[in-house]
Amino acid sequence: MKKDLISVIIPVYNTKVYLEKCVESVCRQSYSELEILLIDDGSTDGSPALCDRLARQDARIRVIHKANGGLSDARNRGIESSQGGYLFFLDSDDYIAPEALECLYAKLTETDSDMAMGNFSYVYGEEEDGGAGSPLRDEVLSPDEAYQKLFGEKGHFYVMACGKLYRKSIFSELRFPKGKLHEDEYMIHHVMGKCRRIVSTKKVVYYYVQRQDSIMGKPLSEGNLDGLEALYDRYEYFEQLGKKEYARKSARLFWWLANSRFSKLDYNAIGTERKRRITHMSRKLLESMLRSETGCGSMMMKLFFVLCPEVYCRRLYRRDREWKKNGQPS
Repeated sequence: MKKDLISVIIPVYNTKVYLEKCVESVCRQSYSELEILLIDDGSTDGSPALCDRLARQDARIRVIHKANGGLSDARNRGIESSQGGYLFFLDSDDYIAPEALECLYAKLTETDSDMAMGNFSYVYGEEEDGGAGSPLRDEVLSPDEAYQKLFGEKGHFYVMACGKLYRKSIFSELRFPKGKLHEDEYMIHHVMGKCRRIVSTKKVVYYYVQRQDSIMGKPLSEGNLDGLEALYDRYEYFEQLGKKEYARKSARLFWWLANSRFSKLDYNAIGTERKRRITHMSRKLLESMLRSETGCGSMMMKLFFVLCPEVYCRRLYRRDREWKKNGQPS
């Protein structure tokens, strides 16, 4: 019986040092019915020539050269160019286990699921941690059960787009947000919502190479605020579905990230348009949480102070004037 075709989408941007190991890990898969799409996203380090050379060595490899548009844009180009009924995303500085695709395909088809995900192992230099700390187990989840995992202590293991096998039909209307960091945070709740069932395995399938010059390894910048906007998108998504519990959890996570991580950003260095958007989101979340949770006002006002000091100060000024006029409430 002929096997289904899996399209492996590998965006490539200035990762010549890592690319050959990445592609070899796919070419040597025990599951061989593959098309390997190398999406050269305007690389300038010699990666384009390496992509072409690798394609000459394996007929399953197809190279697409394009102007630089970022990781999301490269993934979207891969989705639109793919011919397989299943999709697998792999970053070009990472690599996968020899039986990764066979394992995920078997799990997905045996359980009639729409997405299969496996554990990933962090790689530091030449050392792999063997999947230490990963929460994934052998289980089948409903979308609701998968949503709960997103808000768990190790929810980031479920967020990552790589290391998962998808039915291509999931992406019939979905695309990664172009020009954004934290693109996986934007997408995962939408992807899970398109699934009937999601299967996971405790087996390590993905090796996640840690390097200082990666996108997420760089110091915080205004672009990292995309992570907050992604969580706001998650909040709105659950609000529209009427899933109030998950909407509240999204709001809490928004505040926690703002207060613990993004408060280190220089407020004066943030662009005016970004300030406007964050102010709007903060106000919306504040109003929502004040309606739904007792005693959270002081917590959410901290968020205003962290991200929107101008708004925060204007509110305090108005309140102070009211108190002077009418007397401070007891």
